Amino acid sequence: MFACSRATLDDASDIDRLARAAGLVVDAAHSLGLSHALLFAAKSAPDAAFLGFLLAWHVADEFELLDLATEPTARRRGVASALLAELTHTAERQRGVALMLEVRSSNLAARALYEKHGFQVVHERKNYYRHPVENAVCMRLDLDSSRREGTTP
Repeated sequence: MFACSRATLDDASDIDRLARAAGLVVDAAHSLGLSHALLFAAKSAPDAAFLGFLLAWHVADEFELLDLATEPTARRRGVASALLAELTHTAERQRGVALMLEVRSSNLAARALYEKHGFQVVHERKNYYRHPVENAVCMRLDLDSSRREGTTP
């Protein structure tokens, strides 16, 4: 079993290490200081083994998923799904209207995960990524307004 919660400075070194291993550029300590950043950590139980992280930005009424990574030993165990669910619930509580993301067109596992969570392809950015050059698939999840805090069904 595992738990997802807002990351703290105690999680920063694990987040940065996993980000580097996944080829991502993340500065967890810096992100934790940004008012618009949401950084979540997944652990096998509170205060136990680090399993993964998710970094998103909240701008106006939209949330942009920037980075999501799980430890290789924790993959295909629901950690990424739990992190996405935590972001979705947070966005709905904060009256967000949509979650946005972009993913490499060749990252079929990530695309399948996002589609499983209701994300839909909205467009493709040609030759967006470098090393190697590749298209970005832009995806969007419209949030259910009936579950947002302060609204009534």
